[in-house]
Amino acid sequence: MNIFHGIKGSPIKKKIILLALFSTLIPLLVVGPITFAFLNKSVENKVSTTVTNLLTIANWNINTFVADIEDISNIVFLSNDIHRYLTHNKKDPKHYMYETSSRNTLSNITVVNKPYIHSIYIGNENHGFLKVNQGDSNMNGNVFSQIEDTTLYHQLLESPWKGQWFNSSKLRLNAGNDQPFLFGRMIRNLGSKAPIGVLLISIDPMIFENMFKEVNIQGNIIVLNREKILYSRNKLEMSPIQLTAIIDGSKENGTVINYIDGRKNIINYHTNENTDWKIVSIVPFENVVQDINQIRLITITLLVIAFIISVVFAIYLSSRITRELGLLRLVTEQMERREIVSGIHFNKEDEIGKIGNRFVELYNRNNELTLRLYKAKVKEKEAELLALQSHINPHFLYNTLNAMF
Repeated sequence: MNIFHGIKGSPIKKKIILLALFSTLIPLLVVGPITFAFLNKSVENKVSTTVTNLLTIANWNINTFVADIEDISNIVFLSNDIHRYLTHNKKDPKHYMYETSSRNTLSNITVVNKPYIHSIYIGNENHGFLKVNQGDSNMNGNVFSQIEDTTLYHQLLESPWKGQWFNSSKLRLNAGNDQPFLFGRMIRNLGSKAPIGVLLISIDPMIFENMFKEVNIQGNIIVLNREKILYSRNKLEMSPIQLTAIIDGSKENGTVINYIDGRKNIINYHTNENTDWKIVSIVPFENVVQDINQIRLITITLLVIAFIISVVFAIYLSSRITRELGLLRLVTEQMERREIVSGIHFNKEDEIGKIGNRFVELYNRNNELTLRLYKAKVKEKEAELLALQSHINPHFLYNTLNAMF
């Protein structure tokens, strides 16, 4: 209340300046933040939609890749040469003939058309071989016994027909592959369904790098197999368990806003229906709003410039208005002293100036009429005095003569 009382008693010049300031500050302080918040939300939704579309494309690429590997496993699974090789337990010429035919079958698959396949292992407790497509073999001795000691083998036994994907450092078919990415499948007798061997396909993890090179996002992209990371474009700043908890592994697709190390991130994820892999993108919010911050800086700069211009214009406008009001005050002071108003010129284009000019004109005319009326009364008094004097003079002369005689 004291503030409004102070404004009420302030000069008109101050009121005009304050009006201009408030007129500029209201959009700056109210409309600006609301607009920026709405713009941030719109960009956030747009980025989320764009990333979701990119993840859908990545999911299609994964489906193509998975279907390709499963087709290879089906070729091996249905190959008569490979079945003969695995079921022939004698070391005779037929054994070497079946092994040669099996190797040729795998060579036709891997050498030309599938450069992302590092190696393929086919074998059982009797014999087996590792067909290396890229790099060197990391397996020595009885390979099957090494496979049999892993949990991977027992998981394959529990899977009647379909294969499974693995990411385990305990089984490395190729040397120098620190992050082995494997597809495994039990080769079974089509009639009895009994296992006759195991198929392992070692895949270059860089397949994801080539797969996602068209997915242009300013952040990290991750392929998550349950609680294991199959691929991460950048170094992940959390454990797979933490990431699974953040994205809520029970949902197939979604968007989550989460803070990682104090930084706000937009996390989108999409579940591949064939493998149950989750394709996750983590985009720092600061990357999303980087362009918005530039727009915000430019907008604030323009608003500040507009504010300064409005202040200067308010001062100029208030000076023009108060100048006319000052002249009007000077005129009233001269009127109080009954002086003739002259040498004061109001702006003829201004409303206050027009009133001032008319006021001065009426005052000077009234002053002139008053002066004329005063002169007329003076002359009237002089005429009355002369008439009285001319009337008095004969009586005075008669009385004087009568007193003498």
